Amino acid sequence: MNVKSVFLDLDGTVLHDDKTISKRLADVVTELKKRINIYVSTGRSWESASSYVEKLGLEDLAINYNGARIINLKTKEVISEKPLNEETVKKLIAVSREHKIHLNLYKDDKWYVENAGREAEYYSNLTDIKWNLINFDDFMGKKSTKALFVAEYKRLEEIKEILQKKLSGVEYVFSSEYYMEILQEGVNKGSAVKKVLEESGVSKDEAMAFGDHWNDKEMLQYVKYGYLMGNAPENLKEVFDKEKIIAANNEDGVAQILEKLI
Repeated sequence: MNVKSVFLDLDGTVLHDDKTISKRLADVVTELKKRINIYVSTGRSWESASSYVEKLGLEDLAINYNGARIINLKTKEVISEKPLNEETVKKLIAVSREHKIHLNLYKDDKWYVENAGREAEYYSNLTDIKWNLINFDDFMGKKSTKALFVAEYKRLEEIKEILQKKLSGVEYVFSSEYYMEILQEGVNKGSAVKKVLEESGVSKDEAMAFGDHWNDKEMLQYVKYGYLMGNAPENLKEVFDKEKIIAANNEDGVAQILEKLI
């Protein structure tokens, strides 16, 4: 395999279930980054992802918010951001209030909530960051990098049906069984990977990526070497060829593949 760039999802992929990075993976990344571009491509904010990027010793670019934001790791300059517009944000807030469902909004890499209940606690524990509690009236007239609803999967599906009647120009993606994310139309990890590759002069046939959930699908399908983790949802596995499904995150599936590049 002639691989020049590698894109790594974090949760359920690079990270074990206890949110640690194995020494095995850290060692192989340390060796490969001497000659291969390695990037994190995650749904997390930079604030939430930064400690893991630093543990991997990556210093180039990072894709955050499922492709809605790309930053330069050396300067922390935002290279690209495609947020939800003000009207979409206004409608999302209205649906959240009317149907009493938890909503996260994001601006300038900060996470905002209107209610600091168990959903906020759950999200905070998984992402290692703390919310900013505000009245969403103060968010009116502002853009949001993305939006995220937290609830049981069945409830999220119901909210999606409601939103589809009210919104246009957006993407819906389930990034876990409890998260439904709303992104600006055309925004996903695949489109962000395409931008990074084009600007670095690397072909998608020279790129590899790893992910474990529906928010990784476009990225994995865009590059030649796209690998789905063995811990991915069963209905997502049906979309991929068996040879592209690898060992689970807790079994160091990513490290097993990357070691073949050394």
